[in-house]
Amino acid sequence: MFGPEIPRGFYPFIRAQQMLIIGAADDAGAVWSTIVTGPPGFAQPEDDRTLAIHGLARV
Repeated sequence: MFGPEIPRGFYPFIRAQQMLIIGAADDAGAVWSTIVTGPPGFAQPEDDRTLAIHGLARV
């Protein structure tokens, strides 16, 4: 559904969020995910492939 680029039209939507779910696969192929929360603006698109996250993962 989504490619690796963040369309500029999504930047305001991303900045307004208070929660992100981040996931990835490690070198062995195991998949993990975590929830990161913060006030609106804690996630800042820096360019079309980079998000700066100013928050901590919930454990």
